[in-house]
Amino acid sequence: LGKGVRTDLGINNLMFRRSPSGAQIVLTDPVA
Repeated sequence: LGKGVRTDLGINNLMFRRSPSGAQIVLTDPVA
């Protein structure tokens, strides 16, 4: 999942705001 966050950084940013689980992935991956 971490790699996916890096690949779709911009897209995941929107999903991270919409989905709480996405927020956890973003916070868990400081590289993203």
